[in-house]
Amino acid sequence: GSGVGGCPRGRAVRSRWEAAFDLFLVALVVWALRESRGWTLKTGLFPWAIGFPVLAFALAHLGRDLWKNRGRILSPERRRPRNPKQDPTVPTASIGAWILGFFVAIWLLGFSLAVPVATLLYLKVAGREKWPVSLLVSAISFAFFYGLFDRALHLPFPEAQLLVWWEQLRAPR
Repeated sequence: GSGVGGCPRGRAVRSRWEAAFDLFLVALVVWALRESRGWTLKTGLFPWAIGFPVLAFALAHLGRDLWKNRGRILSPERRRPRNPKQDPTVPTASIGAWILGFFVAIWLLGFSLAVPVATLLYLKVAGREKWPVSLLVSAISFAFFYGLFDRALHLPFPEAQLLVWWEQLRAPR
């Protein structure tokens, strides 16, 4: 069915969920940055190098969503008609699943290997990119990550869990 002004009722609910997800992401990044504030420069450099740009983008996205959906989020009666083709959105559950997948890949494979593997999977499955683009972007992300954080800054990352398990299996008892 249609809501007021020909706008689907589901769009108002989706707008609220988008804003809630944006707020959750902002809160999560703020919490992570707050937790890392007492860390040494070497230990805190990675979360700060990632956290502050992500916070800026999350705040910008929240502001954009609130501005774009200001009539739908707070007062559904003031909604304007909307062409669904003008406003493509990715379901929040899908984004959450990919974020969780990235975390699992990092835990299992370690940062250096998880970055290109997870990037490649995301580009091929969710982005439906062609192989040359997916491989190139994945290689560039690996080179950037490995070159900056491992080789240049010598940041210590936790060992891959699969490697830990493998070493435990091979250890003499």
